[in-house]
Amino acid sequence: MNIIGEAISATYEELRGERLQSWDWRQAESYRYTLPERGIPYINQSLGSNSQTDLEQARRLQGSIFDTTVLDSANTLARSLYQGATPPHSQWFDLSLPGITLEQLTESEKQSFDTDARILHSMIHSGNYNSTAMEFFLDYVIGGMVAINIELNAQKELYFEYIPMFSIMVQETLKKGTIDTAYRLLNMSLTQAAAEFGIDKLTDEQREEIAESAAEGKRCSHSVDYIHCVRPRIDDNGRQVPYITDPIQRIDNERWESIYVDKSTGEIVREGGFNEFPFIIPRWRRIPESPYGLGPVNDTMPDVKSLNKLVQQMFRANEIAISPPLKVKNDGVINPRTAGIGPNSIIKMQDTANMVPLITGTRYDVSMGEINRMQVNIRRTLLSNELDPITKANPTAYETDKYYEIMRERLGPAYNVMHDQLVQPLIQRCYALLYRAGVIGKQLPDRIQAFVDAGNVPTPEFKSPLARAGRIEDIKSLDRVVASLAGQREMFPNITDNFDADKALRFYSDAIGAPATALRSIAAVKQLRAKKQEAQEQAQQQAQEQAQAEQAQKAR
Repeated sequence: MNIIGEAISATYEELRGERLQSWDWRQAESYRYTLPERGIPYINQSLGSNSQTDLEQARRLQGSIFDTTVLDSANTLARSLYQGATPPHSQWFDLSLPGITLEQLTESEKQSFDTDARILHSMIHSGNYNSTAMEFFLDYVIGGMVAINIELNAQKELYFEYIPMFSIMVQETLKKGTIDTAYRLLNMSLTQAAAEFGIDKLTDEQREEIAESAAEGKRCSHSVDYIHCVRPRIDDNGRQVPYITDPIQRIDNERWESIYVDKSTGEIVREGGFNEFPFIIPRWRRIPESPYGLGPVNDTMPDVKSLNKLVQQMFRANEIAISPPLKVKNDGVINPRTAGIGPNSIIKMQDTANMVPLITGTRYDVSMGEINRMQVNIRRTLLSNELDPITKANPTAYETDKYYEIMRERLGPAYNVMHDQLVQPLIQRCYALLYRAGVIGKQLPDRIQAFVDAGNVPTPEFKSPLARAGRIEDIKSLDRVVASLAGQREMFPNITDNFDADKALRFYSDAIGAPATALRSIAAVKQLRAKKQEAQEQAQQQAQEQAQAEQAQKAR
């Protein structure tokens, strides 16, 4: 048994045991009342076996949900996050250098970044991002954590793999506040493992089993568990190794090492590395002293469980109210055992008072009041009342801006955390993959080229609807300044000397998310104005010469 492989297997089991005690039971509750089919691995600690028993249990749990307020509210919040942060219909980010605003970039750098940002946005949404985004945004709301693996396929297309959190254990090795180490459990058939790692990486028993299946003309269906460990590559001084600029020397010396271990034997079947951490694992709200997080659905659990129980009891009360039990007098004429109660039935009795409905005294007003109160609490916690999508066919620009402004105010810190831990690393990972593949960054200005060649990645500047909502006040302030200048210009003609219209226009264009190519570069504007000035001077000179010629002709 390999020492490193054995250590990785032991670490995985240790992390799994710790997580079962601190996190999985919370996930079991959150998914139990929203999406039971996704919560079965947490409920049964089955690591997603998807056996027939698990599927039947999921169906039973689904049948025991009597109110869907929490799931509807979670879907509303997930849709709002997706459309507000990464809308497919508009470019939601620009690129810049760290510590440098877009205004501080040169015109050539702006044009280069604008071109790459448009290509990057197109590549993200032309892949499978749109089909998987709602899935991991919904898990982000319900479970508070989600894992995404981003790779580039053979066709140089971005591929986003959604990874269920029950199959991955995480750590913060570098202590920088973000997850940088992952132990992922992979279940493969022996046939898949031979194709993935090579037949020589399997044990003698596994190879014999494949050979026997091949002799019978069958695929070997026996499965094996592998642990994929991705962790920072640490040098002798206990620090993460630096980025190596030489592509040849960088092979097998990437900043993150990748190790596949056969869980049953502890043997390493593949080693490699990544220049960036390949998994994007954001947390809605972190659990203290733990690398794991919780979502807003977890905050609603007391109301969700109480509401589900109360609605279940109300359904029982409704059944009694619709078909109430009967109070029958045993007078020797009516036989309760044989009396047929139903439509168009005839029952013989001496007195109509001998058979009357049994009054239960159910108080629907009390139950409905409690149901409404708990539903309001759930919707308020998940912000569904404020974040319901605009249903108007043609909303005005003001209504749309106001909607995203409310979203920004309500989401607050959670929105900033999502951008720091989800959207920003997603863009940087995609940029690095496409740059190394030669898809973007083909003609970079010198400063950007040196920055990227050193292993750095440009910083995204977000201009999604939610990001722009944070700059609405700046735009409103600029509008008020312009309106004030227009009103005071007649009384104070020189007041406009204080206003730099060129900078104001560029700030306004950037704040509303207009593409950089819509404006001429500063150099182009200077050149255009110089030509206009030259044309104006020539026109004046011609007019002056013509006037002088006319005066000379009159003098004759």
